[in-house]
Amino acid sequence: MQAAGLEGTHYAALAIDAGADAAAVRRAYRRQAGIWHPDKWRHAAAAEQEAAAARFLAVQAAHETLGDAQKRAVYDARQFC
Repeated sequence: MQAAGLEGTHYAALAIDAGADAAAVRRAYRRQAGIWHPDKWRHAAAAEQEAAAARFLAVQAAHETLGDAQKRAVYDARQFC
C-alpha cells in the first residue's frame, strides 16, 4: 500500500510505503521485476515493450537506492525534507 504523495518516487515504483523495511523492499522488488521484466513482454506490441522496459529500469533503480540503507537515508532526506 502506498501513502498519498508518493507518486513518481522509488517507493511508488516498488508499490510500497515509505516505512517499509529491507525485507519488504526485497519482496516488492522481486514481485515488480517479475511483472515488468522485458522477457515477459517480448510478444507484446513495440510500445508495450518499451513501456515495460522503462518500468523495469525504474524498479531496478528503486531497488538499488532503497535496498542500501545509506543510499535510502540520503534519498529520504532529499525526498521528504
